[in-house]
Amino acid sequence: MTRSEVQKILDAARQLDPGYALFGAKKHQYRLRPPLAPALIHKIETRHGLELPEDYVYFLTEIGDGGAGPDYGIDSFAEQFRETGQKWLPRYWAALGQPFEPRPMEPEEVEEYSIVTREGYEKDPLRYFIQEIPEEEDWSRGLLTLGTHGCQWDFALVLTGPHRGRVFDTDNEGGYGLAAEPRKPAGFTAPEYGTFVHYVLEQVLQDSMFSQMSIPGMEGDERKKRLRKLTKDAVERYVLEELGGLEGQSARFQYLFRRLLRSVQAVVDNVAEELLHSKFKPISFELGFGRGKKDDKELPLPPVELTSHGVTISVTGFVDRVDGWIDGEKLHLRVVDYKTGRKTFDLTEVWNGLGLQMLLYLFTLEEKGRELYGLPVEGGGVPSLPAREAVIRGSRWMSDQELRKKVDKELTRSGLVVNDPRVLDAMEDRGEGGYRFLPLKVSKSTGQITGEALASAEQLGKLGRHIRRVLEDICQELAGGNIAADPFWRGPEKNACRFCDYAAACHFEPGRGGDCKRWLPKVNAKEFWEQIEEET
Repeated sequence: MTRSEVQKILDAARQLDPGYALFGAKKHQYRLRPPLAPALIHKIETRHGLELPEDYVYFLTEIGDGGAGPDYGIDSFAEQFRETGQKWLPRYWAALGQPFEPRPMEPEEVEEYSIVTREGYEKDPLRYFIQEIPEEEDWSRGLLTLGTHGCQWDFALVLTGPHRGRVFDTDNEGGYGLAAEPRKPAGFTAPEYGTFVHYVLEQVLQDSMFSQMSIPGMEGDERKKRLRKLTKDAVERYVLEELGGLEGQSARFQYLFRRLLRSVQAVVDNVAEELLHSKFKPISFELGFGRGKKDDKELPLPPVELTSHGVTISVTGFVDRVDGWIDGEKLHLRVVDYKTGRKTFDLTEVWNGLGLQMLLYLFTLEEKGRELYGLPVEGGGVPSLPAREAVIRGSRWMSDQELRKKVDKELTRSGLVVNDPRVLDAMEDRGEGGYRFLPLKVSKSTGQITGEALASAEQLGKLGRHIRRVLEDICQELAGGNIAADPFWRGPEKNACRFCDYAAACHFEPGRGGDCKRWLPKVNAKEFWEQIEEET
């Protein structure tokens, strides 16, 4: 939506309320402040160490610096950072960059906060939070005030943490509630962004430059130009095939999509650099396991199945990418998983039966990969590539070299790789500074390679047996009709309920009936492999 479109709506509202009888209208009078210059926003971000959400930057630069809005309207962003000599301002500015990490509001706390009614809480308890502020602090962390409803009841934009970009109502006592029902944003949601990145990476990485060690005359600037063109072509195909062109999209969607392209190019460059310095080359994209079809072709591999206690578990899905390296008569494979969210490979979850899919696919390829690829297969690992939008503070103003360094850090791989120096060196040609992409360290004095991602071939074999036992336990629970409400829980931001589509209808309440949180204690790499050893 453009500024002129918003102003037309406000003009119509002013005609319906010429005397400003609507609560708060006398203050904003249905008018917008002028937009801000991007340079001013950059100056404020840099001075205070902030990175504003893209939606808000669009609003400030394309719509206006506040004005008409809920109740008393939307506050001016620029005015909040004007030096006025008020003693509380530096404390407010300092709190903006701190992490906003509220905890869910508990049923017995509802009466303490004016932000919520008992009826509203019971309807959707996951919409209400509490941020506990230490006594020595007097400002909520990570919250930029957008405006007020009156009587110390404000609404604010989250600048940091997992809720970044969301708007909360606050009663200034530490209670918070989502200010609006969930909606589909005009930009890309996480699943759509994931589909977009998957598409671009698959299109780019099928180019011949990734199927051989080097291409004559294809170095430095020439390679960079080719990557830019490949990415541009892939994006244009996606826009045409999946979006039907951008002409029918809103101005805001087009703006956010254009801003997204630099992040996507940074991910492509990062993955390309890794493959160009590796003997492992892409040999399969979107490799399917199951009995269905894709593009009118049967999936190349059957589902991963296990039967126990009269129950059969069938795992189907797709591997984002499979890379291979031929060493003599063997084909070493790594199953690459693109992570477009903040989730990473986690041994605590693997031990407790979560996040097993990529490991299951790797072990299945070890058993059945020869039928597909014509050579005996050895598993090289399951590296997870953070193919998400790399949100880098100040990235809009960085040089390409500065951005690359920051993106490398943001896109650090996770997962497991086999502890075999020959295989590791085939995965990445390490330079003097060690590995750039693999999450491993190399001792400068001894050359020893260390890291929690390392696993010997023997350990991977024992892990396969552990996963089989976990699946057998799942079969046994299903056979026994166990459907207890005991979601896994590792904290307010990391639990099964947070990502459950049915959370609002479930009314899960610890202590009621058999409802209880299943806490997962953290397991580090040393403890993980010790427990695997004891079990097997």
